[in-house]
Amino acid sequence: MKNIEKEGFQPVYDMIDNAGSTLDVLTYSSLKGFLFTLDVPNDVVSEYVDMGRRLNVPVLNYILKFSVIRDHEDDKLPDCDGNDKVSESPDSYFQEAKMQQTCWLKSISGGRPAICPSVANFSLFDNDESKKLLNFFIMKHRQQQARQGIFSRKLTILLDYLVLCCRDPQNRLGVIVMPRVNNSYPFYDFINDAATTDDDKIQAYAMVIAQILRLFLQLKVMHFDLHSYNSLVSGGNGEPVKTILIDFGSAADIRDTTHWIPDVERKRWLMFTNKWENHFLNIDLRDGVIDATEQSLIDNILKKIAGLDFEANREEYGDQIDGPQMGWYERYKAVTNVDKPPILQQAYQMLVDMMKVDIDRSGIQPKTISKYISQGHFVDFGKNIRDYYVTIPSTLLDTLRPPCDRRTGNCGGRRLKSKRTKHRTKRTRRK
Repeated sequence: MKNIEKEGFQPVYDMIDNAGSTLDVLTYSSLKGFLFTLDVPNDVVSEYVDMGRRLNVPVLNYILKFSVIRDHEDDKLPDCDGNDKVSESPDSYFQEAKMQQTCWLKSISGGRPAICPSVANFSLFDNDESKKLLNFFIMKHRQQQARQGIFSRKLTILLDYLVLCCRDPQNRLGVIVMPRVNNSYPFYDFINDAATTDDDKIQAYAMVIAQILRLFLQLKVMHFDLHSYNSLVSGGNGEPVKTILIDFGSAADIRDTTHWIPDVERKRWLMFTNKWENHFLNIDLRDGVIDATEQSLIDNILKKIAGLDFEANREEYGDQIDGPQMGWYERYKAVTNVDKPPILQQAYQMLVDMMKVDIDRSGIQPKTISKYISQGHFVDFGKNIRDYYVTIPSTLLDTLRPPCDRRTGNCGGRRLKSKRTKHRTKRTRRK
């Protein structure tokens, strides 16, 4: 965060409030999340910076992940445009944001590439403040229509749905704000887009596979929700393809003894991850040869992760889970073309590159991270969860009134009186 004097959700309010900023919807297909996008016009409006050679790159594109919060997790909610929805609890949502930030910080150490987005802001709203926030978003949508000619059907559907949810006094909202690479899309949409070339699909598959392996082997984290909507892809068409993992609501550190993973399983998983982390850290690929045995190793570890994912979800959800969520990777793992190596070979190369510290990269040191947290530049997840509840500045609800439309007579929800009406009124009074 650039301005540490702005507390709570204020930096995000200010970005949304800017007339040049645009709200839209990325997806609401997952069980618990609703993903908005926010694009700001320039670095002056942006309130956050991301990693370049240092923390100095203005963030112009964001994801705002909302969830409906109730006292209990997994309470059934109304369907959203045909999608099943359940609630988060305050603690489960807090733990998700904390896990994502922890994975981001660990992944960038030593100058390595980020495995997921950072958490720029984490905020919770009570029921009344949630209603005010939605009113703010609705007025912003109207402003976009009036000033920019932008209408989003999905945004209308989603805002109407969240308004409906918040009519129940037990429901409130939480939001995780994170940077978004411009023109990034869910992995599923990217690989099923007719305009995406086979070469770009192969690169996207390889990079997602490498990140899943690194998350498990190096960070010791199981995602447990690795369907094809929980990674975002950017680039292609001549630009380098890049991917990141999202949605850490089900993720678990396998070293965490408070998690449901049995001790016997935890020890077995740790032995497995330690063995293969050391293997990839010590690989020398200067000869450029990745043979069939090494490609098979990637496939076997993927199957191991997919199997653990399936077992865990079957244990929690029973017969609702009819197959591994990671079945998507089978489709392209053997695809190749004349110019590019097969996907598992590319994934192997990418994984080795991601895991090793590169002295030419500029990495944030642990002391610097602690300093940024204490100064307020990073979200401090060491605070009590009650400290994340925020209020809506009343001034924002007044400043976002849509401009008056003389044709319809509508002015921010008020009807304008015509001059003729006013004239007649005055003349009547004179009589």
